[in-house]
Amino acid sequence: MNKSTRVLLVSLLSVAALAGCSKKVKEQPQAPVDTGTAVPAQPSTSGLYGPGDLDTDACLRQRVVYFDFDQDTVKPEFQAIMACHAKYLRDRPSARITLEGNTDERGSRAYNQALGERRGNGVSSALQANGGSGSQLTVVSYGEERPVCTDSNEACWSQNRRVVIVYPAKYAVMLRRLITPRAVAATLVAAAPVHAQRASLADRVAVLEAQANNSQANTDLLNQLQELRSTVQNLQSTVEQLQHENEQLKQTSKDQYLDLDDRLNRLEGNGGAMPPLPPGNTPAPAPAGKPAAAKPASAATQERAPSVHGDPGALAASGDERTSYNVAFDALKNGKYDDSAQLFQSFLELYPNGVYTPNALYWLGESYYATRNFKLAEAQFRDLLARYPTHDKAAGGLLKLGLSQYGEGDARAAEQTLQDVVSRYPGTDAARVAQDRLHSIQIGQALR
Repeated sequence: MNKSTRVLLVSLLSVAALAGCSKKVKEQPQAPVDTGTAVPAQPSTSGLYGPGDLDTDACLRQRVVYFDFDQDTVKPEFQAIMACHAKYLRDRPSARITLEGNTDERGSRAYNQALGERRGNGVSSALQANGGSGSQLTVVSYGEERPVCTDSNEACWSQNRRVVIVYPAKYAVMLRRLITPRAVAATLVAAAPVHAQRASLADRVAVLEAQANNSQANTDLLNQLQELRSTVQNLQSTVEQLQHENEQLKQTSKDQYLDLDDRLNRLEGNGGAMPPLPPGNTPAPAPAGKPAAAKPASAATQERAPSVHGDPGALAASGDERTSYNVAFDALKNGKYDDSAQLFQSFLELYPNGVYTPNALYWLGESYYATRNFKLAEAQFRDLLARYPTHDKAAGGLLKLGLSQYGEGDARAAEQTLQDVVSRYPGTDAARVAQDRLHSIQIGQALR
């Protein structure tokens, strides 16, 4: 046996020995997913915490803090967990924690990003109140981007409203333990004799040459390529047909929407009368020459919905935008307010400055108002007024802003806003509704 062969055998035996002797890192089970109620636990009082306690201590293994809807305050049932992790930080000053704030899918992306950060800061404050140091804590907000459950119901939403406590150093140690043996093995393989590597390459080249000389295999490959080419041609024909049908559907949607917009504009020109209701529910028409009586503004479904305005030429050029808008508007008309809120949010992300952006802002606020989410509704109406103060939705938006403020319990701000509606838009339906609501608020305050 020559010297080069002996060196190769020694290298291979060293690699096998290292692989066999390296310890396998046993994967620890993840803490069970909680839905908002923490298991009662107390920090260890027997001594100082160590890194091993992160996987064995029942209290430290609880690393998810859940929150109520649109809240960032740590609930009392999680205070024991805060005490455990704060004690770990005190016992180990070099330890670091990352607090990952998350929200459910409801609300705009920007709002949820800020809410996730507030929740992370809330957990940070709770840890510091229990003795942890702010220099050991880092807050990161993922907003609605990292859900653990994707269904649209409260059971899923409650799991997504959370802050995850992460110890980065723990995972760095595990990664080093996994990488080090493999890095040594790779170094030894690279140190094998050059002629051995050259022989391996020669074997691989020989295999490739044998495959290239196999004429039957080449024929089979050519046949497969021909079949794939035919399949691609058929698919291209199908795509062209679908594109043609899609263009026809777009044109049909344009025509239908322009017709609907024209009808709504004519109805508004006749004194703001409501569109006809289904047979059997149609109210008696108002006497000629008298404006229709303003309806109560206690809920979004009881008010006359402002129509969508726009120049017909501009509307006809907006194609896909109008189609997306129609989908969201149909959900609103059918009373599916949660769906319409999500659809209008998606529309605004796609068309932040489109022809129908003011209308979408108004109807997004209306969707939140109908579900009594007054805080989010107020945010949409304020955005509408700030960006489009002269739009024909401005009067209705200011009115709904006042009603949202009253729904939140801020009667003084609501009165001021409703008075602004009366002074800015005298003689309009919005002004009449605002005046009626002001009168109701004042009577309610007088009876208290």
